[in-house]
Amino acid sequence: MRTVAIFNLVNSSNCGDKLIAEVIKNQLEKEFIVKNYDILANFCSADLFYNAGRLFSSSLVSFLPGILRHFCVRFLSSIKFFLKSSYYSSAVRDCDFVVIGGGQLFRDNDGYMACALEILIRAIEKYEKNFAVIGCGASGRWGRYAAGVFKRIFESPFNRFLAFRDSASPEVLRENGIFVRCKTSPDTVFALGEQKKNSSDDFFGICLASPRTVFYYGKRDFLKSVKNVEKVLVKAILEKIAARDKILLFCNGNPEDYHFAKKIKKIIGKKFPEKILMLERRPENVADLKSILSLCESIYSYRMHVAILSALFSIPCELERWDSKTEDLFFDEKNVHEQIAGAKLFFSDFLFFLNSL
Repeated sequence: MRTVAIFNLVNSSNCGDKLIAEVIKNQLEKEFIVKNYDILANFCSADLFYNAGRLFSSSLVSFLPGILRHFCVRFLSSIKFFLKSSYYSSAVRDCDFVVIGGGQLFRDNDGYMACALEILIRAIEKYEKNFAVIGCGASGRWGRYAAGVFKRIFESPFNRFLAFRDSASPEVLRENGIFVRCKTSPDTVFALGEQKKNSSDDFFGICLASPRTVFYYGKRDFLKSVKNVEKVLVKAILEKIAARDKILLFCNGNPEDYHFAKKIKKIIGKKFPEKILMLERRPENVADLKSILSLCESIYSYRMHVAILSALFSIPCELERWDSKTEDLFFDEKNVHEQIAGAKLFFSDFLFFLNSL
């Protein structure tokens, strides 16, 4: 059997990223030997060093002036990924085909992701390995460096298959001067199909995202500062829980999101002391996240893959659309069934493509 190396965010603290990696690996394992590699060369999302680093960096990037932030992130990223070059090189060398996917990998977070992808494409070109980009999203206008790296990937002669997870991403490429043939397909997580809850309870679940994350990645037209974002989030959350008796606060695994969840718990506790209020521990894997969802009869989420997973569990979920990648995503029953069918068909077509090489 041939070996496929998948580069994604498998070791992210974000359980949504872990879920994507898990689904893609499970689908391709039907016919190939599959190895998952973290595209950012992270090896563990549970240790104190990783968590402290995320909390520090999420604070730093939201307060530094744009020019200084861009310089610092780019400088430190170039050092990190240069030192990790052998990680990418050995993974590419030892496989027959490379897959990049999925997640919102093609957006310019001050060159951080672009630095990692530049090292990866260098290894791909060195060993002349064919690759595919699947289940990814692209958003925002890119700086010169990120645009150059992304253009190199998309226009590479070794790029044999390109499929985005939303219809807006091809337009982002065109806005940045990249004109390539590509497909769109449902988010790969829909390939899981309908799921059954492990338990049953009647909590109103709220999946939170840090104000710093929303400010850094969100639609900037109404986001003036982190402080302003936090006010907007708190106001929305208090409105959502006003008529609820049992509330379950949780996050998707990121330490900065969990930190904000603890803050929200204190605010709710003071304003509504009569309510039953719980804060779930930070999930470390997909199984933890599924267990949390099983406690909820309905959910209000700031995280896309929590909303997708909720739909697969048939749990009513309202998704707060602060990020452009959520704009075309709807969760009525007909649409969810169409997304499931489309995702399964996509993997069937992709496996056929791989076998045809």
